[in-house]
Amino acid sequence: MERAIEADLIVMGSHGSKERDSEWIGGNAFKVLSGSQCPVLVLPESFTKNRFDHIVMPLSDSSETRQKVPLTVSLAEKYNSTLHIINVHRDNNAEAIHKLNIYAEQAKKYCDKHNVKYDFREIYDNNIATSSINYAEEINADLIVIMSERESPTGYFMGHYAQQLVNTSNIPVLTIHVKEMGITGIPSV
Repeated sequence: MERAIEADLIVMGSHGSKERDSEWIGGNAFKVLSGSQCPVLVLPESFTKNRFDHIVMPLSDSSETRQKVPLTVSLAEKYNSTLHIINVHRDNNAEAIHKLNIYAEQAKKYCDKHNVKYDFREIYDNNIATSSINYAEEINADLIVIMSERESPTGYFMGHYAQQLVNTSNIPVLTIHVKEMGITGIPSV
């Protein structure tokens, strides 16, 4: 259906799967998220707002994480939102911290270029999903934006943290499908 109508976005509700296993996406959601080429917005039953004032964008140490920046900044621009850029560090690995800080600086420059308000925070936690949700709840966020694949170095399809985040968040989650960019096509932010 998505390809037949050339959809730019799929919007779907989430409910029911939280009781089974918080780390595994329900069958319908999994099929849509894993098969979609366009972004998928998953709205929890409890979400009643009609705008996104605060958008959380966790960055990971994969180069693909930067693919979500243009769309996220565009949303923040359209809603006059504040973008909350977070780096979640699982340990004190200097190389990973350096890489994440470079990605964060690129995202900040992109925000500046588009006149989008932002803030930045570094979080040290073993679980990217839990720390992203906790931070989003702390600032009363309206949206969390993640990549649907390879958001974690494990490289799982619909990575473990992405599954957990989509399945347990009471805040809407926008998942963006990773585009294979090849050696010369790495997106610049």
